[in-house]
Formats: sequence, C-alpha cells, structure tokens
Amino acid sequence: MADVFGTQQTKINTVPMKMGDVHSMGGRMRVLSDSYLVPAASLVAADDVIVIGTIPKGARVWEAHLGTSASSGSGTISLGTRVTDSAGTTTTAVAGLLAAAAHSSNFNRSIESGQTATTASVVPIAYPDGAVIIAVVASTKLTSAVTVTVTIKYTID
Repeated sequence: MADVFGTQQTKINTVPMKMGDVHSMGGRMRVLSDSYLVPAASLVAADDVIVIGTIPKGARVWEAHLGTSASSGSGTISLGTRVTDSAGTTTTAVAGLLAAAAHSSNFNRSIESGQTATTASVVPIAYPDGAVIIAVVASTKLTSAVTVTVTIKYTID
C-alpha cells in the first residue's frame, strides 16, 4: 500500500520544503459574533439590514451561523456581505452566505465546508477585500423581542 499526499502535505514534503498555506495548516480560527434584539415596537421591516461586523482583508470564511431565539414570524432573514473593492465599488450579496428563510422557535442555520446559500463550493469562501457581514430582513416585519444571533468563523492568511 502506497501513501499519497494532499496539496499542503506535498508542499511540505518537497526539497527544498515549501510552506503550506497558513489557513490550511495550523492557522488561527477567528470569530466574529454579534446579536440584535428586535425592538418591542417591531421596527425592523422588509429590506432593513442588521450590520453584524467586518471581517478583514484576506479573510476566508469557514463557517457562518444564523440563529433566532424564537420565531421570527413571517419575516425572513438572509445572511450576506457588503464588499468594497480597491476601486471603491461596493457590492452587496444579500444572500451571499445563507438564503432567506423564516425562522421558527430556536431555528438555527449554518454553512460549513464552503456551502453557499444555494450551492456547495470549495472551502473556504475567500474575501480578498474583506467584507461587512449583514443580516437582511427579506420580507415583512420581524416579531418583536426576538434575538438574532450571527457567528462567523474565519482565518486570515
């Protein structure tokens, strides 16, 4: 039986040795996490954006999680990004991480291994220009007193 090696291990086995990618071999996992409590007046309506935070340039997202503390009612929530490139152009991907869905009691959704809102892709999801992580209310108002929680796990090269 013969050994075969993955891409990163092949780099390490060459002479002279090449360094493996830090995000794949012992890199530090970083976390961006925040929550938002929908006001009692239920002011969060369709097309409103909850800004979660910013991941830095060069970030690679390995996992994204969106959860609610209770039913979001008929309101749906998606998880996306706003990316401003070096030319100053901002692109918003409303469902870039998770497609819109209504959340039932304690409903949680997450991407892992690079699954996007609609298709599976190669991990990780790279953001060379960084990104602002946003949760977007896609339809009607959210139920008041619901806590929306987002956690992003990422590495930086």
